[in-house]
Amino acid sequence: MKKNVIIVGAAVTLAAVSCIVGYAVGQRSAVRDQDRFDLSVNLGLYRLLEKGDTNAVASKLRFLVYMDSDYYDSHFSSETVTAGFAKTLADARAIAAEERGQVVPVSSILTNIPHTPDAKITY
Repeated sequence: MKKNVIIVGAAVTLAAVSCIVGYAVGQRSAVRDQDRFDLSVNLGLYRLLEKGDTNAVASKLRFLVYMDSDYYDSHFSSETVTAGFAKTLADARAIAAEERGQVVPVSSILTNIPHTPDAKITY
């Protein structure tokens, strides 16, 4: 009986340690991927500014605000917004609404493609 308790205790401990280690590895991977994305985007924006292409920078920043605003709304919209963040969120949502009007949904592109293998696509 005592041996079974020790085995079960060891198994539970091993499972808990495995979960903690797995979560830490996954979290690190997600942070690394986000950091790589941010570095790539920021470097691209910096290079555009070096060239003096402020229109391209503004366009890319508008799209990033659109992406971040939609992500925030889909994941955190049920949370209470602090007074200090409310104006920032409202401004971001306004930019996102403008950008959303210019984005073409993938579904509209896919509905115009014939679904048969022998279909001829004309331009």
